[in-house]
Amino acid sequence: MKPRILIVSEEDYAKNVPHFIINCDYGTAVGQAGGLPLVMLDNRHPEDYAELGDGLLLTGGNDIHCAHYGEIYRDASEIPALSRGREALEFQLCRMFLDAGKPILGIGRGMQVLNVVLGGTLHREIAQVTCRDHLSVDEKGFSRFVSHPISVTIECKLSEVLQDGCLVNSCHHQAVKTLGEGLVACAWAEDQIIEAVEHVQLPVFGVQWHPERADQGGEKQQILEYFITLCKEGAR
Repeated sequence: MKPRILIVSEEDYAKNVPHFIINCDYGTAVGQAGGLPLVMLDNRHPEDYAELGDGLLLTGGNDIHCAHYGEIYRDASEIPALSRGREALEFQLCRMFLDAGKPILGIGRGMQVLNVVLGGTLHREIAQVTCRDHLSVDEKGFSRFVSHPISVTIECKLSEVLQDGCLVNSCHHQAVKTLGEGLVACAWAEDQIIEAVEHVQLPVFGVQWHPERADQGGEKQQILEYFITLCKEGAR
């Protein structure tokens, strides 16, 4: 059987009807890499999900509530819409997978979740620490991706699938500030914003860009294949 990859969905409302949403790119990319994507819907059963899954994919999305890493907000406009159910399930599953030593891949916000669960903190606004654009908006105010090169250290496991100087996409206004326990940085943007992390002992890593996007090729998509390989090994 293909390794079962858990992906947490998010609550949303349309015409006052509650429903779950998830970007189709994640499931498609997992399937293309050789995994079986399973979307999680119910935050009341994290233990059952954790037992079922061979790997956990933490996906992109809205900001994490800043209280998770010891900060406060003074006005609701400082934080976007939050999904309490998604946060609860992701944080619980992340801790369970870490305790069990099962593979985790964090993408975008997912890398930030991983870092915060392990006790790290975030830059709430990258613009306050760098003048480089990691997020751009179009004329209608919608976020759009930009691209930039990254520097990769050869000492990290991710150097097996990432080349120093490769271009990655970028669409985020927050970033890792202090690293969580057991994590090391293994890739940086030119302004020293951390672009990838990995755990020193566990099959756990995260990238700030989005390798699941169809416009990403080569070593960027190999990250997902590398993750699925780790999940297959664990499933045996």
